[in-house]
Amino acid sequence: MNNLINSIHYGKTGRNDPCPCGSGKKYKHCCLKKIIAFPGNSDNEHEESVFTDYEQFAENRDAPGPPPTFNEFIGEPNKATDVIKDLQKEIDSMEFSSEEALDDFLQKYKAGLKV
Repeated sequence: MNNLINSIHYGKTGRNDPCPCGSGKKYKHCCLKKIIAFPGNSDNEHEESVFTDYEQFAENRDAPGPPPTFNEFIGEPNKATDVIKDLQKEIDSMEFSSEEALDDFLQKYKAGLKV
């Protein structure tokens, strides 16, 4: 998690950091291998415009919490991101008295049981 915070704060994604696309994979196993058009490096004005729109949206929004991922912004949410958000909602107000209680919760959650 510290790597993610550093990559956001310093603007550089390390090979072992979570991929900024929101896939949940490490950067080296995801977008590092892809050729991606970044703002300023694209001949396609539309691509550059979408990146700029997202950047402005993320910087100027007033809602609490982190902004949506870029994929969510363009209407292509990532399944891993959806699972993580669902899990965060489920455990938001919970307190676990022990590691065993957390393990029990996670097993029930994985099995699809209502906790």
